Amino acid sequence: MFRKCLGDPFVHFMFIGALLFSLYGLTSKDAFLKDDNDIQITAEAVNKLRQQWTRQNGSTPDSAVLDELVESLIHQEVLLREAKRLGLDENDTIVRRRLIQKMEFLSANLSQLQRPDEAVLLEYFKLHREQYRVPEKRSFTHIYFSKEKRGASVFDDAKEQLEMLSVAPTPLRAPERGDNFILQYDYRERSQQRVAQIFGVEFARDLFTMKTEQWQGPVWSEYGAHLLRIEHVTKSTVPDFADIRTRILDDVINEQLMALKEKTYQEMRTHYQVDVAYQADENSN
Repeated sequence: MFRKCLGDPFVHFMFIGALLFSLYGLTSKDAFLKDDNDIQITAEAVNKLRQQWTRQNGSTPDSAVLDELVESLIHQEVLLREAKRLGLDENDTIVRRRLIQKMEFLSANLSQLQRPDEAVLLEYFKLHREQYRVPEKRSFTHIYFSKEKRGASVFDDAKEQLEMLSVAPTPLRAPERGDNFILQYDYRERSQQRVAQIFGVEFARDLFTMKTEQWQGPVWSEYGAHLLRIEHVTKSTVPDFADIRTRILDDVINEQLMALKEKTYQEMRTHYQVDVAYQADENSN
């Protein structure tokens, strides 16, 4: 039962949320009673350091270790204040992005997440079946004709070789009838997108319109010309619910989390008066 819980995505969300809220509490205002030049480490902060060490190491830190932990906390706070004093946190895109990310997470109360039951998961799958569709995949082999080596005759050379391949017996693969290729000659179970990443969009489009078990082409790529033979086609399908249940659970939880973040943001936004100047003042310099 315990091992099953460890593999539950919902448990992962709640655990990570609790951990980050705990770490946030360690460095929040409750941890430091401070003004610009006064750093006071509270008993609560020291106790949290002690507990964190104990969880990670299985033993209580002695006084020397605890002093090091406290000094490390002071070290971070001193550097943080000095960085702020120098204005290093201002107009910094990376710092700005990190603060926004932290606020987005901390503003979403993960305790409001509801564990979706089986009926919710099935309904979500029913409404979003197409997003789980596995694309058609093709296995193929090719003969390559180099445009650098053959120049203007590359296409004619490929057509001539295609005519020769039509004479029985037709070979299942014949890379030796063309030129050396820097990549593979045989590809297994590749989607159109994957093929396009290797050979280009037009090559992939042509490949996925071809018939199986016969030599065809020539087809052009950035490398040169190719003769192709489709060996196998795996049709596009939507997996059964049971096979992708964990993925569906992840998606439902993520959707809940996004809705929760948006709700919290809209509540925060009501506290601000926002003015946007879409057109610069013509009188301004």
